[in-house]
Amino acid sequence: MGQSDYKFVLYVSDGWDTAVGTIAISYKPRAFDIANADTSELEIDTAAENKFVTKTAEIVVPAGSLTNDVKKVAVYTDTGVKSDTVLYTKVQSADSKLSSGLTPVAYSAVVLFKANGDTADGKLSTAATIKFHFEMSGAYVKGTTLKPETLKIYRMNETTLQWEEVTDSGVCRINTTDKTAEVYVLHFSTYALIAGSSS
Repeated sequence: MGQSDYKFVLYVSDGWDTAVGTIAISYKPRAFDIANADTSELEIDTAAENKFVTKTAEIVVPAGSLTNDVKKVAVYTDTGVKSDTVLYTKVQSADSKLSSGLTPVAYSAVVLFKANGDTADGKLSTAATIKFHFEMSGAYVKGTTLKPETLKIYRMNETTLQWEEVTDSGVCRINTTDKTAEVYVLHFSTYALIAGSSS
């Protein structure tokens, strides 16, 4: 079994605390490799763990963390965000409000849909994982003069159109070996991987 697989073992008893056999059930989470798409709209199984892998990010949604009325998810890569006129206009507005010293590196967005096609509330009952991949140029994050230790993941506030640091369940974890930045989130939205510190 793979690292994310689960195995459940049920012990069958004769009623006298004597095990007479076992039944093993293996379960593998649903994984969607959408690395070659800029935007993907996919059916989602709310009772199972769902993992989405894009060019720039990985999103892991735990089983049972979404309400049963959620039927589809749209996942946008960095390129997908930039090619969606409405979404990218919001991103540009949020970028323009960043403090000096902060530089956006990549974007991703997750939108949930109900069966009738309406957008669903992005709230989660159990934290999901968002992991961005980044590239290096020497000692710096590619396209910047900033060290990877300064990377943080931000969520767009849809009301103010400003980036807010994600602190739902702890701090952003940076792995310079794998070149990833990861956080837990309790709400799906539009995200940015941003390097630097506000002045």
